Amino acid sequence: MPTCIYSGAEFGAADAEHILQNSLGARWTSPSIVCDAMQKRFGETIDAALAEQVKIFRNLLDVRTGRRGDAPVLRNLETLGGHRVALQPGGVLQLNQPTIDVQQNADGTWAVKAAMRDAKDLGWVLHLIRQKIPKARIDADLIRGLLMTTVEEPSEVVKLQLGLGGPGYHRAAVKSVFNLAAACGVQVLDSTFDDVRHFVSDGIGDSANFIRFAAKHGFVPATQFGAIDHFVAVVARGSVVEGFLQYYGGVQHVLRLARNYPGTAFAFGYLVNPLRVPEPAETRTPVFNPEEVPHFDDHPLEPSESTMAWMRSRLRPVLDFHVRQGLERKVSRIVDEVLAPLDGRLITAEMCDTLGEKVALAFAAHFESSRKATRQLAAIKGAE
Repeated sequence: MPTCIYSGAEFGAADAEHILQNSLGARWTSPSIVCDAMQKRFGETIDAALAEQVKIFRNLLDVRTGRRGDAPVLRNLETLGGHRVALQPGGVLQLNQPTIDVQQNADGTWAVKAAMRDAKDLGWVLHLIRQKIPKARIDADLIRGLLMTTVEEPSEVVKLQLGLGGPGYHRAAVKSVFNLAAACGVQVLDSTFDDVRHFVSDGIGDSANFIRFAAKHGFVPATQFGAIDHFVAVVARGSVVEGFLQYYGGVQHVLRLARNYPGTAFAFGYLVNPLRVPEPAETRTPVFNPEEVPHFDDHPLEPSESTMAWMRSRLRPVLDFHVRQGLERKVSRIVDEVLAPLDGRLITAEMCDTLGEKVALAFAAHFESSRKATRQLAAIKGAE
């Protein structure tokens, strides 16, 4: 019977444990390393903490879970323009509720600007107008004007705060590397690994003894799928067992699992493209040089501002990837809108001109929005 690498209990049948968490879009599982009781505990605590902290990436990049669950919606956010919005998967802005801006003109009349999700919000908007202007005359001209202000996807900047760190996040990250070692046949039940085992299972010990933010020398394996790959590696060099972890191509950690390892050298890795491109989108045998895996002691106990600045620079390609996805989505929608009425008829020169104009406008608007969003890239909080 298999033995749980965390509790030490023997068990029979068990649900398959993800090597890298399901919330990250990974699919490699093992039924023989973690018992159901420990899986349940982790799922309700440390794995949930990790999922919460990386959900911004999942939303912006529209990443489904390993079990094909939808990317999360980020709710009740505020744009720099003052709108309350939700971010649908792919970072698509959707108004939470209609808003109005009321200004009185010099001649005593009122100027009303409204933003709404669709025409169904019209009654709500009229109610807001009556609250602001109790004696407002609601006529057909006003309603027609309001219908023209419908906003399906506001082109405004939302400032997102990304927080990474804390006990749950750290333990879940270390668990992935320890799971990889176990799945690849390393004898992790040896007492050499007791300290890291107790840290993951019970939170015993200082996280800085097991995981740190990578502060320099962005390491990447020779095998790559794309700009937002997840990568996990575990290596034994002499008596030290260390690891490396990368989320979404930008967030990198160095890890230490053991100091007095008595076994032989090894090197194992796992590479995942969370968008499942190309196919297959995972490999358990990525090519990398074990000697290039960063050494744990070369990185500081606590992340400094320079560490965070370096990480922010690594996250810019992630934002660029999100921008390209959004532009592709807009262009696809424009093409559908222009060509849908054809119904089998030939494309006219007028339609080509319309398509070209709309695509050009989409490019200009999208990259202006991207430029603003880059300036607003929020500071990343380190471990507390």
